Amino acid sequence: MGNGDTDEIGRQLGNYRLVELLGQGGFADVYLGEQIYLKTPAAIKVLRTHLSDDALQQFIGEARTIARLVHPHIIAVWDFGIDKDVPFLVMPYARRGSLRKLHLRGQKLPPPVVISYVGQVAQALQYAHDNKIIHRDVKPENMLLGDDDLLKLSDFGIATASHSTYTRPTRNPQDSPVGTTTYMAPEQFVGEPSLFSDQYALGVVVYEWLCGTLPFTGTDVEISFHHVHAPVPSLLSKVPDLFPGIDAVVLRALAKDPRARFPRILDFANALADACTTSSLNSSSTTRMNTSLYSENQPRPFYDYSASTVANVSSSAENRFAPSSQVDFPPVPPGSHLGFAPTPPPPSYQQQTPPRLHPTPSQIITPPPLHTERSVSRRTLIAGAVGLTAAAALGIVATSVWQSSSQRSSPVVSMTRHPTAAPVTPTPTQPPATPTPAPTPAAIISTTRPTAASWGVGQFDVFVRGTDNALWQRHYDGALHD
Repeated sequence: MGNGDTDEIGRQLGNYRLVELLGQGGFADVYLGEQIYLKTPAAIKVLRTHLSDDALQQFIGEARTIARLVHPHIIAVWDFGIDKDVPFLVMPYARRGSLRKLHLRGQKLPPPVVISYVGQVAQALQYAHDNKIIHRDVKPENMLLGDDDLLKLSDFGIATASHSTYTRPTRNPQDSPVGTTTYMAPEQFVGEPSLFSDQYALGVVVYEWLCGTLPFTGTDVEISFHHVHAPVPSLLSKVPDLFPGIDAVVLRALAKDPRARFPRILDFANALADACTTSSLNSSSTTRMNTSLYSENQPRPFYDYSASTVANVSSSAENRFAPSSQVDFPPVPPGSHLGFAPTPPPPSYQQQTPPRLHPTPSQIITPPPLHTERSVSRRTLIAGAVGLTAAAALGIVATSVWQSSSQRSSPVVSMTRHPTAAPVTPTPTQPPATPTPAPTPAAIISTTRPTAASWGVGQFDVFVRGTDNALWQRHYDGALHD
């Protein structure tokens, strides 16, 4: 291949003809290609690297594995070929470009947008990690926008060949852009990449999106030195109004020691989503976060991601992004059957992963339950209202009848006295008083109101507590007579 310019336009690689140069990286050029028979577009990535025999076999084996990665957020590999010792890959053409094209350097993104991007990329990387594949080159240039508005992660395995000790770039190293170096994890600079390296790279991307600048800048050598030795500047020093919990989550993903990072890259995405949700709840803004990653109706617990507690609560955060084990994807054969062995973490990093510690009750704010008591059905409310209305009407009728009958001179009714027992209190002996005539029933009950009423066919009974503390009953035969 040439120097990756327009001189290669029109060249045929396999069944594809190079139509337009789309972009250049440190080790590869990307062209818009066209299938010579079907006239369909495709993206052709051509490595500007001469591979030794051993490196070529390793690259072919990994290309086979990558071609079997089937995931909604991973760019598929359509074809692979070698032209004059130069490998090339054929992939779907993402006409909308990459996130680097959509968001230029220096542009800050709001946290909800960052959550959406990180969740999709993390799902793709977790799926690859579950299949023992390390991306090694996570950056915005490799995050493509599909026509379905989903992010597609590309360039799996490209960095493996480019960072191999058996490779030799065709360009002067000084001409290589800082893209890959900018996002590389410390352990990659000493030749010991691991699954945690992708988390570090994604952490650098998140850092850049939130504050608009990279954690480290300078020449390749200066950036490499800072990644290995210099502490990462706090996001709060660049974005003072950023929620501190977000800063704590990002700084943990950027820890120098891989063991100090989150156990899985999905844990990082979940912790970031929770921290951003907490930030939204604590802010004065009433705008509700709305992203394509979650639309849960149930209240989600949120956690205190302060610098002192983030190490303890991260692994217990509720999963916001479904792990790849819950997605029905075809299995990927082990790498040993495909001509290469996945790179394990360095020995010093294989001792253990960060412990999964559960948060204490003081670290969790439990939201109130949605329903504290069982609601009353509409039918019950209607029945109760009807009953109360009937009782009220009956009381009015009974009162009217009672008072009407009491005012009559000769009501044709029967009155029955139902004496009630009353406590007997001994009284001292007194001289006999002048007897007074016993009050008539009409006098006893004429000033009182009904206590209860009952009715049936052709009859009506009213009960009242008289002034003598006795229960009186009036029975009507269906008609009142003067």
